[in-house]
Amino acid sequence: MLRTARYLVPLMIAFALMMAPGAYPESASDVNRKADELVAKKDFAGAYALLSGVLERDPENKAVKEKLDSLYKEKYISDQEYQTALRNRKFTTKGNAPRLLKLEWNGVPGAKKYSVQIQDQAGKSLFDDTVSGSLIEREFAPGQYRMRIGPINKFNKLVGWSDWQDLSVVKGKAPVYGFWANLHVAVAAGMPYYQVTGAFKPYLGNSFSGVNLMTRFEGGKSIWKYTGIELEGAYVSMKYADASKKVPDQGTLMMGGGALFVRTDFDFPVNLIARAGGGGCSSTYQYTTLTNKTNKLTSTDPYIRVGASIEYVFYRPFFCEMGVDRLSVMYKDSSLDSMRYYFMMGMRVR
Repeated sequence: MLRTARYLVPLMIAFALMMAPGAYPESASDVNRKADELVAKKDFAGAYALLSGVLERDPENKAVKEKLDSLYKEKYISDQEYQTALRNRKFTTKGNAPRLLKLEWNGVPGAKKYSVQIQDQAGKSLFDDTVSGSLIEREFAPGQYRMRIGPINKFNKLVGWSDWQDLSVVKGKAPVYGFWANLHVAVAAGMPYYQVTGAFKPYLGNSFSGVNLMTRFEGGKSIWKYTGIELEGAYVSMKYADASKKVPDQGTLMMGGGALFVRTDFDFPVNLIARAGGGGCSSTYQYTTLTNKTNKLTSTDPYIRVGASIEYVFYRPFFCEMGVDRLSVMYKDSSLDSMRYYFMMGMRVR
């Protein structure tokens, strides 16, 4: 037990350190909180870089657009920075026929109305009129357009024009749901600790000599984001428990299999995972007889496992995971039962 604690305590300390604040934002609330913290520190460039980066990866992120609008309205970012960020926005409609499309912009203080010009890719004017509010609704066929806006003051004078902004109206695609259409892949490796229980406990000692490898396939939409398939490979070497008995000097297990799992999908970067599965185990036992003859036994048998773990995303896409499995290798006459504790580090590669 003391030897076990000597190896598990440092891993627990490392896990606690990774739980420290400053993790990469994983949700809309985290992005807003991080942006607000940067604004409070007057790091407006940092807030702009954070929001622009998210918008670049997810152009339809409404929460990030609203936060950028707020930064511009409060004059925390320049007009040039704002216009650059706007280029990542996508105005879309569905189908090939013209559809009603609403174009909206931030109002300018003091403006009573706006002059709006919209042109097609060839420069042909499609709309050139004055509107009283900060939005228009028009029908557009799929294609490329550009527009600019000029605020008009209370003296009915045009103050100036904004830069031309590109608009893309594309044929929309229905969202595809399902495990394979929104597949995420994670890989991880780590160190296990096997605590032998049951019939083999008098013969084999507990072991931390081994390695775990994992590949996880996760869904990203609908119900599939809570479920997935996990493949594993594992190796462990176990020493004899008592040299005075006629027992194996050493046993090695090589396992490969899979499991189905369910997981939570919290807004914060900590999630719980439960799994059940099994596979095949190749066992090799080397032991010495009373006549000092060394014998070796090999066997390939099925194994099953059930377990749970805690996953912490400490810097996207990297994560660490601590867990425990109840594992049973089903030999012909008896089963090798153990509790497998493990710590792994990994990343999502897709």
